Amino acid sequence: MTSTDLLSAFGDVIKQQRLAQGFSQEAFARRCGIHRTYMTHIERGMKMPSIDVAQRLAWGLGLEVSELFAQVEAKGATVTAILGESATAKKKA
Repeated sequence: MTSTDLLSAFGDVIKQQRLAQGFSQEAFARRCGIHRTYMTHIERGMKMPSIDVAQRLAWGLGLEVSELFAQVEAKGATVTAILGESATAKKKA
């Protein structure tokens, strides 16, 4: 898995949750205090939001940020998967 896969997984989760809750992209961006074009970039996997923006996205979806990232991880996108086994080895050390 690459960092591009992480971006895509994050964007997919945001888009799926947004649609499931019936928000247009513009309405959801406004709810979160984010510009619509930035929201487009997040959903398309072109930009990774800061922690502050991730928190606002989670809030906009009625989720804790940990729940949001758990859904991203459920898609197989983890930092360990991106960095490879060296990250796992460092973590255990």
